[in-house]
Amino acid sequence: MLIPFIRKQQSQASLFILIGFLVFSGLGFAFGSLDSSLGTELGSQVISSFKGQRWLGFALYFSLVYPLGILLHRVSKEHFLSKFSEAWLPLFFIWPMTAFLVVLPLSIAHFALVFIGFSLWKLVRMYNARRPHALVFDSGLLIGIAGILYTPSLVFLGLIWTAILIYQFSLWRYVLISLIGAFTPFFLSFTIGYVFNLPNQELFPEFELEFSFHKIPLLHWTLWPYLVVSSFLLITSSLILLKKLAIKKIRERKAFSLVLMLLLISILSMGLPGIHLAQAAQWLILPASFIYSNYFAYEPANLKNQAFLWLWMIALIVLLFA
Repeated sequence: MLIPFIRKQQSQASLFILIGFLVFSGLGFAFGSLDSSLGTELGSQVISSFKGQRWLGFALYFSLVYPLGILLHRVSKEHFLSKFSEAWLPLFFIWPMTAFLVVLPLSIAHFALVFIGFSLWKLVRMYNARRPHALVFDSGLLIGIAGILYTPSLVFLGLIWTAILIYQFSLWRYVLISLIGAFTPFFLSFTIGYVFNLPNQELFPEFELEFSFHKIPLLHWTLWPYLVVSSFLLITSSLILLKKLAIKKIRERKAFSLVLMLLLISILSMGLPGIHLAQAAQWLILPASFIYSNYFAYEPANLKNQAFLWLWMIALIVLLFA
């Protein structure tokens, strides 16, 4: 029984997750590729700089993903799940974040998602924080860094403003702080461009609003089992979370409200002009990992939920090896 194993054998389950991470990372090193066509000119240059040493780009990405998964896990134990198992969030976050690179090229959008994840880590810690304004600034700064690399990431500024409302801070003051944080990377880039006489349009070309549906290649058949299983599991677990949200403790209720807003923004962003849908779909991994974790941490380990977990893992393996 996989669910009881993960719940009870926390140290062994954590080792199980680490082994999976190493396997998926190794497959990414062996079979992964790079895509420098996305993002701003600056973001494209970052990915292009790894073309000669592809392994370096993957090593940098993996070295960010695993610590982020651990940080999100630790903050979850404080703000989300009192019965949280050591392995749920790393399982649902770290595995897809690394496994997807076997079938989808590493692009600047992947790094943007990592910065969004660090931003969420900052926002969740705002509850009863001594210096919430510093967390808002840091979160805005991280979104700004993501935006300077992959412009559509700026849509997640809405997540910061939602957090300000959820945690009931002074709206206009904290919104201004978040905007200052988000603008800081752009200000520094413009300053560096001025000092070194670099035309700004080379770093930040005009962001054209065009639909990119025709640019998306047909999804390989190995993606469909994972997408179908993940979508069904996400819908089921989200409905369960919404049903039980009112009975959760205040800290957990606020944190999960923030995650649900992140899920909504991620879904809506897929339909916005100028966003690469294949990469935007990966933004769902971040909120889905928390929602899946809540589902498997609290729901009974019955046959249905055992089947859900096994189907998810099998679909991920099919994605890698088929």
